Amino acid sequence: MGMLERNKEENPNIEGGKVQPINGIDVIEQDIADYSYPLLDILLIDRTTSKNIIWASDDYSHLGERYEARKQMTADLIIGSNTKLIQPRTAKTHSSQTSRTRAKAEVFTPSWICNAQNNLIDEAWFGRKNVFNIPDDCKWKSTVELIAFPEHKSRTWQKYVAPNRGKIEFKPVDFKRGTLYEC
Repeated sequence: MGMLERNKEENPNIEGGKVQPINGIDVIEQDIADYSYPLLDILLIDRTTSKNIIWASDDYSHLGERYEARKQMTADLIIGSNTKLIQPRTAKTHSSQTSRTRAKAEVFTPSWICNAQNNLIDEAWFGRKNVFNIPDDCKWKSTVELIAFPEHKSRTWQKYVAPNRGKIEFKPVDFKRGTLYEC
């Protein structure tokens, strides 16, 4: 039995065998493919291995061998009738989120924390604050001005986008206290 069948009763967001996004939160893979199929192929590349990302769970294996945990995702598997197959963590059932947290140490990091981390990196690179947005508590407002790159030739837009940036890893933190998620 697949994830969709197991969770249908506890997840009111399943309609016609497909998970429906909560509050419209979803990236429609078919829309990306319609705009540029090569772009969707690029988005599926794991920058560490230079191969496509893998499914990393057997939640979709009921759809066939190409959907098994260690198989690579390809555009043809996530468009057409499967265009809403991949859902953001917030659209998944609570039990699915808990299971993945235990099995794979997958945790949800609020977007405002990710933005703050990115802003610190950008501040160090550009030598100034608020390059792309201005933080405001748990949200932010995008800047509207063109991004001015430093005059130094080692600080061009090409140099900014070129590096492979790995995942930032943090030491374990006691999130039960709620200090990081107070917004």
